[in-house]
Amino acid sequence: MIERKPDSCYNNQKSMKHTKHTVSALLIVVLTLTPLSAVAQGGAELIVDDSIAGIGTLVDAHGAHGDEATLVVQTPDGEKKSVRMPLQDGAGSMTIPGSLTRTAGTYRIALTQDGETIASTTAAVLPESMDPVSSTLQADTRHIDADGRDEAVVEVQLTDTYGNVLPGRPVTLISSRPND
Repeated sequence: MIERKPDSCYNNQKSMKHTKHTVSALLIVVLTLTPLSAVAQGGAELIVDDSIAGIGTLVDAHGAHGDEATLVVQTPDGEKKSVRMPLQDGAGSMTIPGSLTRTAGTYRIALTQDGETIASTTAAVLPESMDPVSSTLQADTRHIDADGRDEAVVEVQLTDTYGNVLPGRPVTLISSRPND
C-alpha cells in the first residue's frame, strides 16, 4: 500500500529544494562580485575594487605598520604612478583618483613600505559608455551607385571618452533619408 503525503508536506519539501538552489545561486553571485585581494607573506592585505575608466577605485589595506604606505599603481600600458596612503593602526582606505584609471584593462596595485612591496593585487578597469564624439565611422568610398550591385564597406569603432575601444557592441546603421 502506498501512503500519499499531504499536499502541504509536498509543498514544504518543494520549497526547501527551491531555497537550496537560491542559496547556491546567491553564493555564486557573492563570490563573483567579491573584490580581489592579496595577502603577502608578512600578513598585509590589499583589497581593490574593479571600476570603470575615469571613475577611480576603492582600496583597503590591512596589516601594514606605521602611519603611512605608498600605493604603486601600474596601468595596463606599464606606466607607474605612486599615491600616498595614510594608515591608522596599520590599516587604511582610500580611492585611487579617476585621473589614474582612464585606460581600460588590468591594473596592478602594490602596497609598499620602506621600498618593499608588502601586498599586491590586480583590478579590472572597464571602458566607460560609448562617446559619440570620439567614436568613428569610416566608409571605403564616399558614394555608391544606386544600381542594386554597388556596395560600400563601413567600419564603426566605438570608444569611450578616454579612447578605450568598446569591442563586441552591436551597431545598427540607419539611413537619415525616409525613402531608404
